[in-house]
Amino acid sequence: MIYFNFLDIEVEIRSDCAELLARLKNDFSQYAVPQQAHAPQLKVQSLLTTPSIEQFNLFKGPRLRTKNAAIRDNECLRLSDYHGEGWSIFDFDEQSAIVFSRKIERLHEITYLLILSRVGKYLDSKGLHRIHAMGVSTKERALLLLLPMSGGKTTLLSHLAQKAHASDLSILSDDSPLITLKGQTTAFAVRCGVTREQLTTAPFAGKTPAYSLERMRYGPKFLFPIEALGCPVSKQTFDTVALLLGKRTTLAEPSIKPVSKLKVIPALLSQLVIGIGLPIMREYFIENRPSDYLLLFKIAVNRLRAAFALLRRSQTYLLELSDDPSKNAALVASFLDLAYDKNK
Repeated sequence: MIYFNFLDIEVEIRSDCAELLARLKNDFSQYAVPQQAHAPQLKVQSLLTTPSIEQFNLFKGPRLRTKNAAIRDNECLRLSDYHGEGWSIFDFDEQSAIVFSRKIERLHEITYLLILSRVGKYLDSKGLHRIHAMGVSTKERALLLLLPMSGGKTTLLSHLAQKAHASDLSILSDDSPLITLKGQTTAFAVRCGVTREQLTTAPFAGKTPAYSLERMRYGPKFLFPIEALGCPVSKQTFDTVALLLGKRTTLAEPSIKPVSKLKVIPALLSQLVIGIGLPIMREYFIENRPSDYLLLFKIAVNRLRAAFALLRRSQTYLLELSDDPSKNAALVASFLDLAYDKNK
């Protein structure tokens, strides 16, 4: 059994698979705790087996297909079938789940996404909203970089961590820092992952990942705990934010230049309000009952409030990225006053 505390959201995980527990500890290393202070808001049991026929027979209702799974409901229970490779039964009244798979890869992926989906919803209900962005900070201000999926956020963050002094740079998140209703920014740092190609290039070349994961829809990923990047995770909440809209180019040199706040609105709507790019699983986020529809409406309104509050307090820029990750990181480090020689 292992425990996590995500900003006072307590999660309990039980499993018959020691490898799964070790993987999850790496995934959420910043939030692992030795024991619970209170009753957990979420309890998950993950088993390296398949459900029994009796468990399947509980679900006779219509089947709804999502991009990941086929789901069926029975009052407060939901069965999610991941193409016959993994299953989960979630009890929305008890806030508990059982996850099944004979494959460690699938058991891990489903459990990880279930935790992030439910914790994300709890955070939303508390007015803390994830944004699909890379985030770093100094002692004085935060920087958020908006890029689409596979846009290079992890690569930039890893190079930036190498170029900056660890005492000066802190990590907010590889891809999902939190935004408050007042537009402030704080950390939400979970594992980071790279592709096979990235694993053979600096700064990951020579590093041994904690494990690899063959994902359902996106192929293999090589995963590291966030502290493997070599910088601490920030404990601060930041009022001052530099909001960078990233754009990949074929330019030899990267550039940062001011841009109108209006230019950033589409990315904020997409990556904060709608949540494109965030690990939000339909199976665990939408409960199909009236009380939940009211909560989802409130969450949508509050995300919109947070987006425009963030925009009001931010300075906005366009970051045109070159094909050279090292140059990109050097420019961002300089922008944050974190270049090697601060006396220049």
